[in-house]
Amino acid sequence: MKIENYRLQIRWIAFALVTLLAGCGEGRAAIVDGPYVEPAGKDQVVVAWETDGRGDSWVEYGPTPAFGARVGTQDAVTSHRVALSGLRPGERYFYRVRSGALGRNGEPFTAGVQFRKGPYLQNVTPSGIVFVWETASPAVTKVAYGTGGVRADTVRPGGAQVFQEVALAGLKPGARYRGRVFADGVSSPEVGFRTPAPGDTAFSFLVYGDSRGDAKAHGALVAKMAAHDFDLALHSGDFVDDGQREELWEPQFFEPIRPLGLRGPIYPALGNHDKDAPAYYRFFSTPSNGSVRRPEAWYSFDYGSAHFVVLDSNRGASERFAAGSEQLLYLEEDLKASKAAWKFVMFHHPLYSSARHKSDLELQGILMPLFERYGVDLILTGHDHNYERTWPLREGRRHDDGVVHVVSGGGGAELYPSGRSDWTACSESSFHYCLVQVAGARLDLNVFDVEGNRIDVLTLHKDRAVLEGLLGEVKGSDPARRLEAVKELGRTGRLEAAPALALLAEAGEVDLRRAVAEALARVGSREGVGALTGLSGDADAEARRWAMRGLIDLGGADASKTCLERLADVDAEVRRTAARGLRRTPLPEAVPAVVKMLRDEEDARVRAEVLLALEAAGGEAAGEAVVARLRDQELAVRRTAFEIVVRMGLQRPALPALIDLLGQEEPRMRRDLIIAIGDARDTTALPALMQALRTDRETAVRQVAANALLKLKDPRATEALIRALDDPDRRVHPFAMRALTVITRELWGEDREAWKRWWEEQGKQGRR
Repeated sequence: MKIENYRLQIRWIAFALVTLLAGCGEGRAAIVDGPYVEPAGKDQVVVAWETDGRGDSWVEYGPTPAFGARVGTQDAVTSHRVALSGLRPGERYFYRVRSGALGRNGEPFTAGVQFRKGPYLQNVTPSGIVFVWETASPAVTKVAYGTGGVRADTVRPGGAQVFQEVALAGLKPGARYRGRVFADGVSSPEVGFRTPAPGDTAFSFLVYGDSRGDAKAHGALVAKMAAHDFDLALHSGDFVDDGQREELWEPQFFEPIRPLGLRGPIYPALGNHDKDAPAYYRFFSTPSNGSVRRPEAWYSFDYGSAHFVVLDSNRGASERFAAGSEQLLYLEEDLKASKAAWKFVMFHHPLYSSARHKSDLELQGILMPLFERYGVDLILTGHDHNYERTWPLREGRRHDDGVVHVVSGGGGAELYPSGRSDWTACSESSFHYCLVQVAGARLDLNVFDVEGNRIDVLTLHKDRAVLEGLLGEVKGSDPARRLEAVKELGRTGRLEAAPALALLAEAGEVDLRRAVAEALARVGSREGVGALTGLSGDADAEARRWAMRGLIDLGGADASKTCLERLADVDAEVRRTAARGLRRTPLPEAVPAVVKMLRDEEDARVRAEVLLALEAAGGEAAGEAVVARLRDQELAVRRTAFEIVVRMGLQRPALPALIDLLGQEEPRMRRDLIIAIGDARDTTALPALMQALRTDRETAVRQVAANALLKLKDPRATEALIRALDDPDRRVHPFAMRALTVITRELWGEDREAWKRWWEEQGKQGRR
């Protein structure tokens, strides 16, 4: 026994020596940031700190300064994160961290503290910024911040509160700051921001809107946005489904927005769904230089070389923009007074839109003269849940030096189909955001979807000499400079560039032909039709793709003819674009060839586009081809075919295929299928509908199945509907009782037990 104890002692001594030597080896790892305690749950926190060299990670902690517990790892790292679990919520803890031979005490913290909202940044100026946050319970808080380290300066609001809005002052213009909010010693993640620099120092900002509805889609978009190095973010309105319901603000906006709110200030505009709610004004801190009667409903601010104006375009707003109204007078005086090189105006309702809500013609007539008179560069709006950018417009027509309108409403709300009008430069139905970069007399707009794909680009130059230089380079003899000039002119989208670009369509260099095709597509001038038509048959697939995009945007009979020819292209993307062109400018006489091509097409994306082209062409043959694609092996194609069947009113001829699909599709699709089957009003669907009512796992599907049986009005459905009165989900019962009322003409209303007694009585009488 003594020998065994001796061996055990030797092992412990050896372990201690190894640990000591390891600590000595990492002793030069000084702690350069932290430690901080970040919340990780009601009974758990994560202790984080940084060292200037690799070291191990150990935390001592306990309810007294003597600690009592120790946890960590020997792994040598510079970013240290150690989880403490099993804590008692509401209890105060002391802790100390150690890496190698060096240690540091942390600030005592209270377990269980949680940040419900934020912290998020608001209203930055060259010398100040606002921090806003909300904790789950009252907490004593402070803000620590600095340019070189988080702890350089501290603001303590005082008192234990839940919601806090703290303004920092005395900041340096053009400086990068780091900061943290501490609530009862528990730290938020690090906040980073940059104050505006004087003059024309380069800066960038993000734009998006209509984030309500789908928090998952909103969060995915925010993750992409937060990865950019930006200075501020603009939101064009509709933060939540109903601004008056305060419980929606956290899950629909503040939870998804966390990564973005830590990186730069967010400037809001009122949307129609925000309903001028008190919560909007409480959660956002904007410049108070706008309305006297409705402070923060509209406002303006400068950032670097730009002036921003944010307005309230809601019809419910007092007087909106009536002649002599407070907001209209404010807008004109504000724009008139600004001498900024760049001017941007944001509000919710678009003046120009080709999607569901269309253009707000009333606002268009009132505001456009002001915007043109005072040199506004970009109008930023939302409301329609898609992306659309206009050509520069002046007096309602395209003009190279006009006002550009951007609809950015793809922040998370249900997407609308995109449309096109004469003013449309680009339109896309996708979750997306805009990144605007301003550098001196140059502005770059890049638009990205949620997958990170760039869906639009625009470059504006205020220096006329730059544009003249580019036009000269296009005609010059230096191949490299000519190629870059072609690309740059394409990004500007200026009509004046089209003639010079078209002359290069038959260039020998493939890179130049590609660039010319893309540039002409982006310029969208009728003067480029001939060049684009020629490039649509280029040997290079990328050149053909851009040429086809340009042609379908320009439209017309020539474009339709070229699209029909390119349906047989070896490149799937060219075929897809050609099909999209036939959708925009239908060619009814081409339907037989398109139907044949659809049967042979292997690429699912092309088949989906061809179906949409057939819908646009219309006719019996097109309808039959669409119905046949309800049995396509690809889900996306089946869904496209189904949507077209509904729009074309083909539910009855499609009924057998619709019934077959009930066993294959996911719940939402099954719900839509049953609605379509009910709309066919064909009693051959009775068994399928009764089975769905009895056995489908989804409540919503069983509800619409009862409603579909109501449309059939077939007495044979009565027993299935009576049984549905015992459905485990009570939300099905009213649907079943309404169907029973229509089918039987009995007036038992929503008295479930009365319906059951009636059915029993019918049974006794032989179901007469």
